[in-house]
Amino acid sequence: MGLMSTLSWTKRYLFGAPGRVGVAVFAGALAGNGDPEVTTRIEVKIEVVGREYRGQATTNRFIADEARANEIANASAPSPTSLVPATTLPPEVAMVVGDPQGVTSTVVAATAEGKTRQLGIVSHRDGAAIRAATTADGGVVVNADVSPGKDLSFVGGLFLVREGEETRTLALDVVHSSTPHVLSDGRILVSRGAAGAESPGVSRVDDLTVDAVDPVSGDVETIASFHGYLLFIAGTLGDEVFLYRIGEGHADIIAVDVRTSKERTLIPEINPYARDFSVDATTKTLVYVNHSADPSPASEWFTERLDLASLKAERVEEGPSMEVTPHTLPGGDVLMTLDAEKGASRLGGGPLEIGAGVSEIADIDPSATFATGTVAMPGALGRPFVVDLSTGKARPLPVANQKRAIVAGFMGGKR
Repeated sequence: MGLMSTLSWTKRYLFGAPGRVGVAVFAGALAGNGDPEVTTRIEVKIEVVGREYRGQATTNRFIADEARANEIANASAPSPTSLVPATTLPPEVAMVVGDPQGVTSTVVAATAEGKTRQLGIVSHRDGAAIRAATTADGGVVVNADVSPGKDLSFVGGLFLVREGEETRTLALDVVHSSTPHVLSDGRILVSRGAAGAESPGVSRVDDLTVDAVDPVSGDVETIASFHGYLLFIAGTLGDEVFLYRIGEGHADIIAVDVRTSKERTLIPEINPYARDFSVDATTKTLVYVNHSADPSPASEWFTERLDLASLKAERVEEGPSMEVTPHTLPGGDVLMTLDAEKGASRLGGGPLEIGAGVSEIADIDPSATFATGTVAMPGALGRPFVVDLSTGKARPLPVANQKRAIVAGFMGGKR
């Protein structure tokens, strides 16, 4: 059932053609109308059907020439996201669901109304670590452990799942439990590597890469390489990917242009315990947790915000635990779990009702209205949810008891 909302405006409107969003908004005189500026108060009913907004309007003014009216409306109709009702439904969320010790997982699209549809199945080794992300064209990319052996370093396989299609393997030798990132051009960024030589009493040094995989052609391009312990994708923004590197006696964060592979240093020296990275595109900042170089019981771990333009770092929170799992929100606020018994809160103090447990945010929808992720008490399976960032109210996503749910993100990804 669609959710009905009534909105009122005091602006100029024009009926659209059947099957289109039924209202077009005009700030000035209508082309072809010839009438002087008219202010008309109208009632618009918007029906939300999935991600579509269908509207009907009534007004006491309209263009007599119906064909011309439809022509103008079709050319000037607002996008569906500009007609958001007062209460709207969150988009579908893609999840990878299965037995935590199983050898297959099902990729589904779920709604906060309790409905799911199957998109595909991924086969993997038993008890595999799984990470996933959504693509802009409705696909889901999954990194799941597939290769045999005791060394888990590079056992991951990158898979592409699309509804109605066979699951495709895009790459192997993917870093265990690493999250794929989707670029604006549709390519998939993954961390990959090859094990270095073992030496007694010495930490192994590996050959690591960040590769861009074209899901259509299958072509693979190396964006960055590193001889060390870790090459971690901290996030992306525009044409840059942010990489956290740990080598022998050194750790840093750099930015790499995915088109040219040109590097710039963001943090030349960083304590090698950073984790839980997230990027806010609106403020162009990178948020993460790290261990203090000079810890005290009350401030052993801290959350820091890095301005990606000025490279100025600001400490926004500190405490005794690393389990705060911060995630930056659009506009610069930060969602974090300071007390698992109380649940996640917002740094800015806004409303948030996710519930008890440590919350991990997987994605924020393109309208910046909703966030999705999992919440769990220590040792328990994560419970998937979607939260309205304007009201703070969260809704659970459907998953059977004793099943693991890995949230990939909102269907349709970031556009």
